[in-house]
Formats: sequence, structure tokens, C-alpha cells
Amino acid sequence: MKKIGKAIPVFLAALILLLVIGCSSSVTIRQLVPAEIDMSSYRTIAVAPTQNYTGAISYNRVISSRDPRMPFSVYSGYTNDIPTQAARYAQQMLTDTLRGTGYFTVYGPDQTSTVINADMLFGAGSTAAALENMGITAYITSAITDMTLSEYVYSRPIEERVRYEDPWTGEVTYITEIVGYDYYLNQTVALTLTYSVIDVKTNRAIASKSFSGSRTSDTKLNTPYTYSYANGTSPYAKYENILNGFSADIAKQLAPSYVYFSATLMDNSPKNEVAARGYEYVDNGDYRTAYNIFYQAWTESAHVPSGYNAAICLQALGEIDNAIALLEDVYKVSGNVDVASRLASMRTAKNQTAIAEQQLSTN
Repeated sequence: MKKIGKAIPVFLAALILLLVIGCSSSVTIRQLVPAEIDMSSYRTIAVAPTQNYTGAISYNRVISSRDPRMPFSVYSGYTNDIPTQAARYAQQMLTDTLRGTGYFTVYGPDQTSTVINADMLFGAGSTAAALENMGITAYITSAITDMTLSEYVYSRPIEERVRYEDPWTGEVTYITEIVGYDYYLNQTVALTLTYSVIDVKTNRAIASKSFSGSRTSDTKLNTPYTYSYANGTSPYAKYENILNGFSADIAKQLAPSYVYFSATLMDNSPKNEVAARGYEYVDNGDYRTAYNIFYQAWTESAHVPSGYNAAICLQALGEIDNAIALLEDVYKVSGNVDVASRLASMRTAKNQTAIAEQQLSTN
């Protein structure tokens, strides 16, 4: 028994050491990336009113129930003005998204409603001239091309644990009984939004994109005691939620932006005593001190992990050219495939940043 007692602390210590070793350090890198669509020649833009969904949205005034025992009816919260509300929200979302990038001068629908007709693309005549006079080089037209709604009511049993005592034997048992039901409204909505960027001078689409999304919710219904019916919740908020979900991707498509990602350091193998301290500084977010330590280990002993890690620290510090130059030296010495892969990704990042900077500098 004594041997087992001594073995347990040793085992736990080995396990903790294994977990510590297994947790690799990483740095967070901030990188400027270009917009998917080059809008550098279209920095002053207008947003046209979004076209309503003109199709039919199928729904039942009295929502169907999947429980025939349901003691009351549920009326749908859908109203016929929801497509119009969704279109208005979409055009505001687009306007706010573009303004939020800080990249564009944006004229919203309220500023261009007398110039842009949302029901058709403008011609090359007076409308285009009016937009040009405002300094607008492109405008965005959009439409909700699909909207759906599915609703149904279902029940869940309310169970209670009941004590039962046999009157003859006195034996006590517990049984589970269904004492009632809770009723829920399930709603699933879906929506598709398309947008196009139109060049004012040529009246041609620069790009067109489409987004689709859906949302589902289950809402517990309050059982009515006075009436034989209940009103379901409006599905409109879920359409808004779908549109909000498109915003970040639209911003990335149209304007340069920053992305953040993690880069894992090489493990300290073969172990280098100088480099060991560098990992601690990385874990504490002090990339400059970590770089100095890793670079020292690299220059003193050509320790490949340290050279690799020093280059990653430089990239995290925004010094991509120095990072690439250092990693090129490390690859010449080592021929390491991981170094080659990281070097390729750094070169790609540099090229992407250069494109983004060009997009930012053009106006």
C-alpha cells in the first residue's frame, strides 16, 4: 500500500508536466486584408431603397397544433406589412454597415430618394447626371428575393413525482405522473438578400452578391384562462436578426479590414536554455522581449525553433519585412518544411496587406 501511495503523487506530477509541455504558446497577429471587391474608385456611394419581397409568404391564420388535446387555438403573429418592414430594415443595415467601415462617404436612401428609383436601375441620362453632381460614383441596389415562415404548436408533458402508500401493507412507492402540458410555438423563418454595386457612369454592375439565412425559436405559450385562443409572437424580429448577420460579411466584401489570427510557436526542441524564457514573455503578451530572447538564441546557436519564433514575434509586432528576411535566413540554414510553410504564408500576408493599402490610398 505504501508503494501505491508514493506512486500517486509521482503520477500526478508527471501528468501535470505532460499537460504543461503539451500547451504550446501562440501569438495573436493583426493583419490588414483587402476588400473582396475593389471599391477604391468608388469611395462615395449611395444606397438605394431595398425592394420588398413580392412573393407570397404562406402561413395559417390559426397555427396548426401537433397535439390534438390542445385546449385553445393560437393565432399567428405574422402581419402583411412584415416584408415592407424587413426591406426598410435591410436598407438601413446596408447604410449603417458601409458607414461603419469608415472607408466610404455614404448617402443613405433618405438623401437620394428624389434621385434614385428603387424599382428600376437608372438610365444614363438625368439620374446618372444628378448622382455625379453629388459626387457619387457608385450606388448599391438591393432586394429581398425570398422570405419564408413556418409555424406550429406542440406540447411538452408536465411531470410530477407522486408519493403512493399502499393502504394494506403501508409500503411507500413513488411514481411519475403527467399532471398537465406546456405548449410551445415553434417558428422558423428564412430570408435571402441580394445586392449589386452599380457604376454611375457606365450603368453596369461592378459586383453582385447574395446572402441567405434562417432562424428558429421555441416560445412557451401562456395558457389563456378566459379565452379559447392565444396570440403568437411576431416573427419579424427574427428577420431583423438574419439581416444583422449579413453585416460583417458585407463590410469585408466592400472595404479593407483587419483580421486577427493565432500563430503557434515551435516547441523548444532541442531544448535551448536561453530560448526557454521567451515562451513566458509570449504567454504574457510581451512580444518585443520574447523576440529579443528568441533572436539571441538564434544568433548564438542557430537554434531553428528560436529563429522561427523570433520571426513570428516580428510579424505580431507588425514588422513583416523583417520577419520574412529572418525566416529566409532560418530556412537557408535548416531547410525545415514548417519554416518553408510559414515563410510562404508570410509572403502571402505581405502581398494581401499591400493590396489593402493600395485600396486605402486610392480615393
